[in-house]
Amino acid sequence: MSEPSKRLFGKDRSGRTRSIHESLRVGENSFNFLRIALALIVLICHAGTVGGYGFDGVINQKSAVDTIAVYGFFSLSGYLIASSADRNSVPRYLWSRFLRVLPGFWVSLVLTAFLFSLVGWFGLPHTSKHPGTLSAYFFLSNGPVQYVINNFYLEIIQLRIGHYVWNGSLWTLYYEFGCYLLLALLCFLKLFRFRFTVVLAAALSWGTLLVITIDPALNREFNVIHNWVTMNFLVFLPIFLVGSMIYLYRELIPDSGLIALASLLVFVASFWMPFGAQVGPFRLSSVGAMAPFLVYPVLWLGIHLPFEKVGSLNDYSYGVYIYAYPVERLLSVWGVNTWGFVPYTLIALLFTLPFAVGSWFLIERRAMRKKHLSFQWIVPANAEGSTPIKNLRPELGQELR
Repeated sequence: MSEPSKRLFGKDRSGRTRSIHESLRVGENSFNFLRIALALIVLICHAGTVGGYGFDGVINQKSAVDTIAVYGFFSLSGYLIASSADRNSVPRYLWSRFLRVLPGFWVSLVLTAFLFSLVGWFGLPHTSKHPGTLSAYFFLSNGPVQYVINNFYLEIIQLRIGHYVWNGSLWTLYYEFGCYLLLALLCFLKLFRFRFTVVLAAALSWGTLLVITIDPALNREFNVIHNWVTMNFLVFLPIFLVGSMIYLYRELIPDSGLIALASLLVFVASFWMPFGAQVGPFRLSSVGAMAPFLVYPVLWLGIHLPFEKVGSLNDYSYGVYIYAYPVERLLSVWGVNTWGFVPYTLIALLFTLPFAVGSWFLIERRAMRKKHLSFQWIVPANAEGSTPIKNLRPELGQELR
């Protein structure tokens, strides 16, 4: 077997199959590349909907491409955040998660309300119902101040400012942070140290999702109108926990291209599985139920793709994710979407990048520099971090969003 083939199938020079732990090394993975690629997929799919092209990325009516990209985010997150929880005390872990998500999120709320939406407000034609004045904007029943206040705690309660939805991407952060909190609870209860508890949690959450998805009577109760929050946690939590489980058993799980391919084929087959809602992603479908099979292929790609240098120093994926939608909305208000899908999407990307770069350098990176602050009243000086499970040296120097 040639050297490239050995690497593809996770074998070392002697032909022995390596584990995930052995294959994954600091600075030698493409996780950052995958994150930016997934963020760009979301940008492209949202361009189709926000631009009004009738392209929403729906595949076989069961799910949408941008939803699958979000599944990819949760796949990476489960692995990487488990690494963070493993090597830090609970307060330190929560502080790091807070700094990585909330500052950038809060700034995006303010910029959406007082920049994107405000400029868009003045760009609309003036009518009796839309006088286009600054006072009218601030006194909207669903105005900018309410938008910031109502969405401040990550749960997106107010989608619209005036007539338009100004950021349709932020809603997933609420569920991701909820997964972070679950790991914090397991660590606090000392259950994270017992790896089987994560396996059990993953099995119970996944099993619950399967039962509800397969049962037509139960499935009807979980949709965009009824039990929306519970529905999304049911879908995202098993994906996240399977990623965490792979991290905890990384020294035992083989690095195998065959396993990655087989898992991917099961996920692709889920588009034709005869259960669940026929229209997604706003109902529980077979694709969401089989999404945990996507975790291993995503991680495998992160190990084997040759794009280690992409995002190794500066990670713009979060900024692209949180700013692409308001940029696209503003461009559509200005009528740029009438120029065609490709020009509109490329211009949206061009205008999104400065906000993503600014978010990284001015907000995210500066916030993350504070994660090592010493809070003696929370974390004793001799408890900066926990001992990693089985004393395995952490192989990742990166953390997801």
